[in-house]
Amino acid sequence: MTFEGVGAPNPDFGPADSASAKNQIASGDGRVKTWIAPAKYRVTLSRGPEYALSSFEVDVRPGSHVDACDIAERCLLKRVVDTTGWLACDFHQHTSIGMDAPVGARDRITSNAAEGVEIALASEHNMLVDHSAVVRELGLADRVVEIVGQELTSDASKVPWGHANVFPLVPRADAARGGAIVVRDRAAKDILAEVRTQHADAVILINHPRSGNNGYFDLLDFDRTTGTSTNASYDPRFDAIELWNGRNIAQRTAVTEDVLALLRTSHPVTITGNSDTHVTVGQEAGYPRTYVKVKNDRDLATWSASRTAEITHALRETREVMVTNGPFIDVKAGGATIGGIARATSGKLVVNVTVRSAPWIDVKRITLLRASGEKLEKLVTQQPSTSGALVATAQFDLAVKTDDAFIVTAAGDKTLEPVLAGDAADIRPYALAGAIWIDADADGKSLAR
Repeated sequence: MTFEGVGAPNPDFGPADSASAKNQIASGDGRVKTWIAPAKYRVTLSRGPEYALSSFEVDVRPGSHVDACDIAERCLLKRVVDTTGWLACDFHQHTSIGMDAPVGARDRITSNAAEGVEIALASEHNMLVDHSAVVRELGLADRVVEIVGQELTSDASKVPWGHANVFPLVPRADAARGGAIVVRDRAAKDILAEVRTQHADAVILINHPRSGNNGYFDLLDFDRTTGTSTNASYDPRFDAIELWNGRNIAQRTAVTEDVLALLRTSHPVTITGNSDTHVTVGQEAGYPRTYVKVKNDRDLATWSASRTAEITHALRETREVMVTNGPFIDVKAGGATIGGIARATSGKLVVNVTVRSAPWIDVKRITLLRASGEKLEKLVTQQPSTSGALVATAQFDLAVKTDDAFIVTAAGDKTLEPVLAGDAADIRPYALAGAIWIDADADGKSLAR
């Protein structure tokens, strides 16, 4: 619930370290009571990018009680973007338990539910934390699944190499920091080798690799020409990369180039986008988020270890993912979908892209980026659909001579206000589909995929 003053200041519910912060309130069950200064307010209800918004005005008089949902229909949110078969995941979040974020576990989990995040990773720095009991206590087990992971954090090492998430992991009550993997003064290559030996099914996700003094690619001199590094600490055997971290748009652009370099030099990699949220407003959970393709995206209350394994398998092997702060992209090429291998025919490949979004999320451009360097862009117009979503489409006709790979992006110009607030450049709609590999010679392979 976002409150905006009409001819009056916005209310301030407090600092951005709880479910009620600044001019927003997050609720796990949709019920809220609050005191507010007398004035007229515009109230916007939201539940993540799959849902249409509901906006209305309320006039609060001194000493009076106002039932904001006296008209029931205006407080019902319609799910307009069908994401059946996909789970909305945020693989990088923090709470006060990790001591570098002010948000408690209850408020973190509530904010996930309110933003439509279905799978959340507890990724505290060098510490294992299990929030599942708090999820059950809040009655949100049918809405949010919390997975245990660790953000390997080398900042305190004599020679730091950056950050990386490893998940899933099993915490131990009898061990320091929950049995977290030891990081200090160890080379990345040694730590990741240990992960592959002792946690063979875990995902290794390189976090914010272009974040300067704690970025893996910056610290270890990643070379886009070769797609690797000669630094002795560098290990190329990671599964996924955090292409988009929170609102770091400049880093997003840089890491996109890194991803294309990895694809071009035969290093298959899965892209992710995560909030790296330390607060609730300004680093909203699930903005951006990673959609992961699974067999069953329902029945979260009966979650099991086998379903967690399905997510890790998708990130490590099938690579059918989509990263977004709003638009939802579907890509098909030569019978292949995201993460697959498309076979070119007679040196040609047709790529069809469909982008669906809720009515408050605009899309103006669909762009195809080839690992070999070609960039193709189409201006698009959104059309309303029967579900209430807006739909934009584009077709790209590619000339293919050698094996290649590509990713597709969708972007809009209108900001995501009032759901998100901040610098306009940081809160415009944007999405990236995971790579599709191109098989030019019909051998069933492409760039090590």
